[in-house]
Amino acid sequence: MKKDLIDDIQSDIQKKAFVFGTNIGADILKTPTLRIFTNMNAQMDAIFAFHERFNTDFLITAMDLSVEAECFGSETVFIQDKAPRVDKRLVVSLSEIKDLDVPSVGAYRSGDYIEVALKLLSSGTLKPVIGGIIGPFSLAGRLFGTREMFELTIDNESSALLLIEKCTQFLVNFTRAFKEAGCQGVVISEPSAGLLSPKAVSKFSSVFIKQLVQSLESPIFRVIYHNCGARVNHLDSIFETEASIFHFGEPMDILTALQRNKENRIISGNLDPVNVFLSNKKEVVSKNTFDLISTTKNNSNFLIAPGCDLASGTPLENIKKFFSLVRS
Repeated sequence: MKKDLIDDIQSDIQKKAFVFGTNIGADILKTPTLRIFTNMNAQMDAIFAFHERFNTDFLITAMDLSVEAECFGSETVFIQDKAPRVDKRLVVSLSEIKDLDVPSVGAYRSGDYIEVALKLLSSGTLKPVIGGIIGPFSLAGRLFGTREMFELTIDNESSALLLIEKCTQFLVNFTRAFKEAGCQGVVISEPSAGLLSPKAVSKFSSVFIKQLVQSLESPIFRVIYHNCGARVNHLDSIFETEASIFHFGEPMDILTALQRNKENRIISGNLDPVNVFLSNKKEVVSKNTFDLISTTKNNSNFLIAPGCDLASGTPLENIKKFFSLVRS
């Protein structure tokens, strides 16, 4: 029987770390970054390479924020040494929002990501397998344009909500597919919401993620909310999602997040992936990791982590130093 991810994090004597490391696995295997997003065998190999090098606590599918927009019909740009991205707006008018069809899960590369999860689960691993999706507001921004989506929330609230609702329908189905595959959780990446006001976060993001949480979360399947741009003033609005785990980036004050966390959910983050990990100074990794461990030492519901996915080219010695400090 699967163990509750929350119990798994809180009850273990040895502290765990939550790290998006697929890019690093590709570095270890000397695989071009793009390949892990377009060849699912290469992605699985990269996940295992990262896990085997550092004995990681979780197996997490690659953070790819283009998959869902591609399923809706967006043109995706593939560049050799980067993650795929969506450059052009798919939807440019209010009438096109109304006419936009919600795709089926399995279209384009969404089915490939479910296949990666299934292969990880069938490997016999005892580590939790975690899937990944984009958040509803961030997806709407990729379909309608990020700047244009912010403007739409002000100029035409009903159209903005309609587009986000369609995005949510697909994301609920995508998440359900990860759950049915056997994953123990899914990460919802909602970075664009970090640029909204707290009130707008509630209206255009959190209420939709809450729908997903209430529909699908259970003791054997946890929702992990990721927002690398959120700040303290967003906390109350983000907690409205009722997710079990909140993963924040460098802008968040982690101690304040822990103090404001009335439901005692897991708080995770928030070491800077660039200024801490990508630097060539192990002493920077040591100081920042040690300081964060010291600050949170009395919080059993804190899960230390980089604030976002680690970039290709991050020195392996820096990652090794991080894990050794967490485990000591």
